[in-house]
Amino acid sequence: MDDLRLKLGIAYEGEDRDFIVIDNIIKKILPSNINYQVLRLVSPRTCILGNVTIYTRLFFCSAESVDLALFFTDQDKDKEGRKDKIRELISRVNPGYIDFSVIGVPDPHLEKWLISDYNAVKRVFGLPGDEKIPGSDLSPKDQIKFLQSLMGKEQLSFYEACENLSHELDIDVVRQRCADFNSFAGELINAIKKLSIKS
Repeated sequence: MDDLRLKLGIAYEGEDRDFIVIDNIIKKILPSNINYQVLRLVSPRTCILGNVTIYTRLFFCSAESVDLALFFTDQDKDKEGRKDKIRELISRVNPGYIDFSVIGVPDPHLEKWLISDYNAVKRVFGLPGDEKIPGSDLSPKDQIKFLQSLMGKEQLSFYEACENLSHELDIDVVRQRCADFNSFAGELINAIKKLSIKS
């Protein structure tokens, strides 16, 4: 496959530093011949559902549109599937945009993806390789905070821990352990294939 240059639009929840984690994950999924520029990066700082139609228009209906739009939001405790809701909201703008939109909805939240590679967790937090990871009964977010607390003077900030985990992840391991991540990664690769054929 020839090199492919892409313009991405990314909508995500969270702070500016959260994007670094998402960007690291995207880079690990994409084949090495894919280069991308984030043309539009937007975040309402919380769940993106209320802004999906606005973001879809921004990504695809602007003077300079993106090739591919990525939407990220946590499932949290929402009983309604957020992925289906986002897909429906994109379709309201134009059903054709669905083919060039990839939706990632970690259940319950992004930190689950980050702690699913146990070897990466042990490397980041300096844990012995042959022992069970402490705090496995906690939510993924709380487990990261608990593992931070075990580091003593070398303790990483929460953002540093998440960023380091995203650097260390073995994407194949995450795909095996997290069905929601596997779905996202597969959809991203399929969308890239469609764009390759289109170009």
